[in-house]
Amino acid sequence: SGLVGYGVKRQSQEMFASEEYYNVAKHLFCELEWGSGENRERVRLLNVHLRAMPEGAEIRKKQARLIRQWIHQEIAAGENVIVLGDINTNELFSETTPEGDAGVLRGLDTPDPADDLVDLFRLHPQPVPATHLIGKQFDRILVSPSLVADAPGRRDLVCERISVRKDLVVRGTRQDDNHLDNYWQIPEAERDLSDHYPVLAEFAWRP
Repeated sequence: SGLVGYGVKRQSQEMFASEEYYNVAKHLFCELEWGSGENRERVRLLNVHLRAMPEGAEIRKKQARLIRQWIHQEIAAGENVIVLGDINTNELFSETTPEGDAGVLRGLDTPDPADDLVDLFRLHPQPVPATHLIGKQFDRILVSPSLVADAPGRRDLVCERISVRKDLVVRGTRQDDNHLDNYWQIPEAERDLSDHYPVLAEFAWRP
């Protein structure tokens, strides 16, 4: 519902030559729109899967800088932007730093706080649980400030809650502790559907 377009992007030759960016091989932009006239609500959503492993942190930061270039104008204009997916950060929500990969993706490394994306885990009861079976919070939903604050005088979308739905993937009597070397040795009835736990953000229309 509301989907009006989708696509992918690549960095320019000038960006590549600068060595400040790194292509995001797995991503998809979606443009969503509801309503009409003054009550038209638009959302630009970017689903990503960034480079994995702790040693990939510098590449993730370059990928984060590229993503920020892609969404900069929309954020500056106060539009609705969502960046979500497996960002593979090793930083916990409570330990996010401006110089870390998650911090760069949020825009915390810039001097202007107005361009920061909000990590919706701030709406979750603390401490935030892991989103991966090894105890990491790899998966995040980041939004522009407009999606956590009600705009007066118009109908708009506001996030109400976020949850980590481990119950949707764990099968059997206990969660799996490894999906690397032993996946096919786990009995099918006990084999979890994924090593990631879905992160669900719920938005409501505010008049």
